[in-house]
Amino acid sequence: MFATVKWIIMVLAVALFMRPAFKRTELKYVDGGFGLSFGIGSGLSFLLAWFVCEVTGLPFGTITMVSAFLILALSLNLYSFFRDKETFSNLWSKEELVRFFLGFMAFLILFLFAVWAKSYRGGIDGQTEKYMDFGIMQSIYRQESAWPEDFWFAGEKLNYYFLGLSASVYLSRLSFVDPGYGYNFMLCTLFAMSLLMIFEIVSSLFLVRKGSKVSAYAGGVTGAMCSVLAGNGHYLIFGVFIKLIKKIPKVSVDVKDYWFPDSTVYIGANPEVEDFGKHEFPGYTMILGDLHAHLVNMLWTLPFLAILIDYALRDMSKEKGYRHFINGHIIIMGLLLGLFRGSNFWDFPIYYVIAGGVILFTELSAHGVKVLTFAMVLLKGAVIYAIAYLGTLPFTLQFNKMISGIYLAERHTLFYKMVILWAMPFVASVILVLWIMAERKFSLKKLTRSDLTIIAITLCAIGLVLVPEVIYVKDIYGDDYARFNTMFKLTYQAYILFGMVFGLLLSKLINEKKWKGTAFLSILIIVLSSYTFTSGKVWLYNNKDFGRGISVLGTTLSDANPEKSAIKEACEILLNDGRKNIRIIEAVGGDYKDTNRLSSFTGVPTVEGWPVHEWLWQNSYDPVGARTEEVRDFYEGSDVETKIATLKKYDINYIFVGPTEMENYTVNHELIAGLGESVFETPEGYRLIKVK
Repeated sequence: MFATVKWIIMVLAVALFMRPAFKRTELKYVDGGFGLSFGIGSGLSFLLAWFVCEVTGLPFGTITMVSAFLILALSLNLYSFFRDKETFSNLWSKEELVRFFLGFMAFLILFLFAVWAKSYRGGIDGQTEKYMDFGIMQSIYRQESAWPEDFWFAGEKLNYYFLGLSASVYLSRLSFVDPGYGYNFMLCTLFAMSLLMIFEIVSSLFLVRKGSKVSAYAGGVTGAMCSVLAGNGHYLIFGVFIKLIKKIPKVSVDVKDYWFPDSTVYIGANPEVEDFGKHEFPGYTMILGDLHAHLVNMLWTLPFLAILIDYALRDMSKEKGYRHFINGHIIIMGLLLGLFRGSNFWDFPIYYVIAGGVILFTELSAHGVKVLTFAMVLLKGAVIYAIAYLGTLPFTLQFNKMISGIYLAERHTLFYKMVILWAMPFVASVILVLWIMAERKFSLKKLTRSDLTIIAITLCAIGLVLVPEVIYVKDIYGDDYARFNTMFKLTYQAYILFGMVFGLLLSKLINEKKWKGTAFLSILIIVLSSYTFTSGKVWLYNNKDFGRGISVLGTTLSDANPEKSAIKEACEILLNDGRKNIRIIEAVGGDYKDTNRLSSFTGVPTVEGWPVHEWLWQNSYDPVGARTEEVRDFYEGSDVETKIATLKKYDINYIFVGPTEMENYTVNHELIAGLGESVFETPEGYRLIKVK
């Protein structure tokens, strides 16, 4: 309970004191932009803390994190005060604070609901990538390092887009809670903030268009539901309609029972085809509980959109001199894009292109089709790119990209599957764009800045779906999975943008008193949004694998069976070892299995963890394969000198012989026991040995 209170206080403090960084000249928020303020504030203050620690070598610990936040918050407020006292006064006026705390109350309700739901399955398992996500958080927290040692590849720096998880540790430090709580609190915060931020963006954008408050707020709620809670067309057909048909007596339907992850992999399934793509969406991610890069980055992509929209709505014809290229909006967008490079790289090109499209449309509206107009757009793009590059330069210089080129797609989505998945958002997008165009008599010159912004974002959403049908980015996966990652990362952002399209469309329907259309769309959205609640019931409420609670380790290791008891005892010993940089040796795991739990739960680096993940991170299987054999030889071999050499090579402090080790290897217990002192030993032969 106390940990929850501390986290809530941290969220309030970040959102409240980082408000001067939230540039808003055109959009007005009914809740003071609470969610967007937190998103921008958390991103910028984390980026400062991380950059300073990485460049100077300062510990990525609580004192540094709190100091960085306080310094930035104080500096921003002082700068705001001396630059424009009237704006600063308005920011802290009674009316603005009332709106702000309205947003805080909305967040609090959503957050506490998420905490309650998550407490039914607070633990983690190896079925997806929770071990990876939690292990990275634990390693950053334990090592107090801006760039941690790879907890699944001892002795090497982590080569992954880890800044989102590093930011989760940063917020945990600010809250004075450990990752055992911070992991789930971050998930719950992302759920609440995503709903709140999308509501803020959609409702404020419609209010700019002189729409009624009722229609704007209804559209905001709709956009939030569609982007964060809703399933897709596959869920509507297989998870709702066919499920209902199966309940009709004497009606037989030869379709397998619906399972909520099915809606994310329909491209290559039911029936199976040799084109395994993924089209995940936030509703699924929220339920699953992986604190993955694409989910964490929503905390910053949504504020980026808000800043971009606010910038596009400005009268650019009045901008003079260098302010046309260097201003608060441009700087914040550049810094957030830079953060994307290290948190979820795919979002960097996606939102860079979206920004380019929106700025191009609005510049053409302000200055006309001229060479100078295109030159200004290119120059703005160059400035934003430069800021993004410099903002995370230490990351960019050290990170080895995990791709090997862009290729033309040889496989394409079957047409009927494309229709099932994307017909609804495509139709909604076409209706919205044509409606806007019709209002302006299909005259491009009559389109307003808000018209152009909506059209640009809508076209970008459609483009994100179509791009994987044309090209893909190649990684380590085989031909059948060639488009998997490209489709996954692009369509994930498309779902979010399409959710906003649905919200704006409903706002227009209500504003124009189109009640039949309003009723139809409202019912459709409610049915689609049931995905989160039906899936949540199956995955969270009906959970039988873990005890109740919000602490990751407290619930994951709550079972008293011998295997978990041994792992729990070993974890407690490692967590209580005061040294930051210790290492262990444990069995090489199997990806997506309950293996490498000791390194994951404690953040202590092991010689090798999940091999396929390391294959991707190391850009080669050779070093991974070599370590696999080293570990096997260590547990099974009969040469003591070879074992000692392995311990020295990787500077191992502890040897673990647990369930996975005894299952995977013919363990030479006698020789291994002689390499150190057994800290604990169970009747089943499980033991943790402290190396001499």
